Amino acid sequence: MKKTILIAFLLGCLTTFASAEMKAGISITGYDLDADGKESNINPTEGDKSESAEIMGVTASVFVEYAVMDMLSVGVDVVPYAVDMGSVKNVRNATAMSPTGTQGSDGQDGTNSAQVDLDYNATAYVLIPTEQGIYLKAGMSYGELAISETLTTGTSYPDDELIGFHANIGYEHDFGGAFVRAEAGYSDWDTVTVKSSSGRNTVTADLDGVSARISIGKAF
Repeated sequence: MKKTILIAFLLGCLTTFASAEMKAGISITGYDLDADGKESNINPTEGDKSESAEIMGVTASVFVEYAVMDMLSVGVDVVPYAVDMGSVKNVRNATAMSPTGTQGSDGQDGTNSAQVDLDYNATAYVLIPTEQGIYLKAGMSYGELAISETLTTGTSYPDDELIGFHANIGYEHDFGGAFVRAEAGYSDWDTVTVKSSSGRNTVTADLDGVSARISIGKAF
């Protein structure tokens, strides 16, 4: 549903874009995100597992923006490559003696690993400028979480969509038809829930955090 809203927003602006002033450029964004995950198991004896992690990184993106009114611009920002969201690895010894003194019996010894990438990451946004160069920006993003895993159980997890909401404040300085921007913001993504192919496990993840961005571009 939210992906449909994002597409409708872009299509609805096309007629206005044709006669509007355009800006285009590139951005470098550094981010610091908090990820909270929980794995639920249908077997009550195995229990649930919770884990928190900090995700830090830098991305590069391109954007195009149109001034549809004197005090309002709309734009699209796209990361043209897959973003590495992190990986995890652990060794499972199913036949080892447990702390309670019972012996494991499923024989699923080995190394579990998982890699998560964010593909097709695009953000539609609205920017409100001021005469002093300060601006406010609010956006909605869409991406696809690609999950690559190797599990001793032989199960797998499906890919899923990632919808985010972003609020930023920044400053723009113009010179000779070009401009440079600096901004900071906060982002919050919808909760992601995926179920394993076996149906035994469900993983839920929440993601939010802050970012800082530098952009350079040109007005046309």
